[in-house]
Amino acid sequence: MNEISPEVDLLPLSLPIRFENLEREIEELGIDITTVVEKVDEANEEIETLLKQINHGKNGKFKLFYGDSGKGKTTFLKTLEHFFQKIEIITIERNVRLDEIPKYIIKEKPDTGQTIVIIEDRDNPNESSEDLRDFFEELRFQFRKELFEVLIIWPITDKKSAEFISNIAWDVGRDSITSANGCIFEFNGIPKTKYYKIADITSINLNEGRNLESYGISKKDTDRILKNSDTIGQFYTHITDISLNKIDKTEEFLKDKIVPKIWILLPGDEATEIDRTVRTLTRGVKYKIDVERILSELDNPNNKSSYLADWRKRRGNASHLLHLIDVRLFPIPPSLSLAAIRAFGEDEIKKDLKNKKETQNKAIEEVKKSPLYRLLLSDSITADISPRKTTLKTSAEYMRIQKNANKIDKKLNQALGKLIVKALESDNINAKIEVEKQNIIGSNMQPDIQIKIDNKKVICLEPTWRTTGKGIESENIPEKINSLTTGHLQQYVLNKAMDYLKSIDM
Repeated sequence: MNEISPEVDLLPLSLPIRFENLEREIEELGIDITTVVEKVDEANEEIETLLKQINHGKNGKFKLFYGDSGKGKTTFLKTLEHFFQKIEIITIERNVRLDEIPKYIIKEKPDTGQTIVIIEDRDNPNESSEDLRDFFEELRFQFRKELFEVLIIWPITDKKSAEFISNIAWDVGRDSITSANGCIFEFNGIPKTKYYKIADITSINLNEGRNLESYGISKKDTDRILKNSDTIGQFYTHITDISLNKIDKTEEFLKDKIVPKIWILLPGDEATEIDRTVRTLTRGVKYKIDVERILSELDNPNNKSSYLADWRKRRGNASHLLHLIDVRLFPIPPSLSLAAIRAFGEDEIKKDLKNKKETQNKAIEEVKKSPLYRLLLSDSITADISPRKTTLKTSAEYMRIQKNANKIDKKLNQALGKLIVKALESDNINAKIEVEKQNIIGSNMQPDIQIKIDNKKVICLEPTWRTTGKGIESENIPEKINSLTTGHLQQYVLNKAMDYLKSIDM
């Protein structure tokens, strides 16, 4: 038996503290690393100054970059080529001995562009004073050569080691080796005021568009821990701990409850209008509600809508709650809703249709093409092509059944539910489907269509039958208000989500 693809509801926040982990995740996701790495202005200015000195004086320079572990030295140095044009980076790994470094540079240095050499993995060095003196004496000699116009950077974590090395370098060559202001540049990293912003951007990029608020971590929460965070690495550790703690508390609160996924279905008379509304209110190919858009409405003082009142009371956890119940909005084009009604609907709801028949197999084929059905089977699908404009004939057929939707919506839902049941059965899906028959355990909510994957995983499908408001004068179908607009749907989505959250006391 096949299984519907369930998601883990409470995923931990991913914020890589080490650059190597960040680099790996960025590569796996195919993301431009500059989207999660911010330029360190003070350090950039130091590099620019040193490169100008090299270009003007036609001799190389050596600099120690001292800074505590976690301040972002590795991230800064590993991403230099993204913030400087026409530079070449040479990395000297730990297995290259100190006395071999000058020859290694001569061998690897390209003929064009400015060259920056980074001595890696020697943050806490233990080289002897004799070895260091020989190294700097060779550098002093090579720096005078025209082909050795390079900037050598040695990142150091241990302050005593930095001072020890700096004293030897200055004693051997003074400003013929380093800049006149000394051998040590103190790397302070990103200012604390930017920690939250960078963490938020990183979270969005590495966690499927989820920001820190979606994990229940507000700016107010993190303001308290900034005092205890001397580095951005420490800050990441603290907020990851907050995330894990919130997951533990949520799991404890929900251990005897069922938290349903709320998937709202949007049938309408015009496929392009349905698609436009859905794309405006959702993010990505998984059709998840654009929580950032929702929050912007909550934070808009000019929006006095009463339906936002309950959400504003829960503003601190709004993002977390919307992600917890996995609110999504799916397009249901008129071709699909009509196929469901013709193949599985009762005579009462088909009586006004010009074409009342459709084979079950064709209806099943139609629903299997929908993103709703594909995401029931798999958590990953490719982007859909924008639909074509619906024909007048198909649009009119939909309006003939929608005109009484407020009276017959249950029977319309049942037809759509029966189609989904038959489609899942044809794919041997191991799930139990109820159509307006049963409350969610521990709740007074009775979903239109309830798909139970196991004792703790429930997907609730909630169709809302909408129209652009067009009428058919010859059939006495009057024009209506356009209920397919983003404003109407946003209100419906938030009200429906709040109903479910209240039913489980959240």
